[in-house]
Amino acid sequence: MAYKDSYIWQLRQHLGQKKLLMPAAAIVVENSDGHLLLQQRADNKKWGFPGGGAEQNQGFAEIATSELREETGLIVDKKDLTPFASLSQPNDNTFHYPNGDVTHYFALCFLVKRWQGKLTPEPEESLDLRFFDTKGLPENLSVGTSTLLNHLLEFNKSGRFQLG
Repeated sequence: MAYKDSYIWQLRQHLGQKKLLMPAAAIVVENSDGHLLLQQRADNKKWGFPGGGAEQNQGFAEIATSELREETGLIVDKKDLTPFASLSQPNDNTFHYPNGDVTHYFALCFLVKRWQGKLTPEPEESLDLRFFDTKGLPENLSVGTSTLLNHLLEFNKSGRFQLG
């Protein structure tokens, strides 16, 4: 969906650039080698996990599946989403966009190991999409990416949902 068609854009017409609080989802896609999919964002050139804010009438599963499809071309069934963490702390999930907008996202984070489709970056949102080994991540990570990775590693060890 184009930004000018989005719910956030509609809100921005009234709110301006003030901090907006927004429900969201983040999606960690893991391939059979244990490598994780990162997206190089078009707006700030940083690497992070796919995800985004809610549109009207969406729950967390719908946010996750639609954002993953829009940003990567991958299609995932809701039953293949494993919730493993939340990101809600302002220092981990507040984005300062190049145009001056500020959004604090409250994200439910999902792990995905099964999907269909071919990786296809959406040019408005993604410059590149690549799977990385957790020991070889790029240096220029988006806000919250390291925290989300730590939550995933802890979830994998403990099996317990991680609050953040």
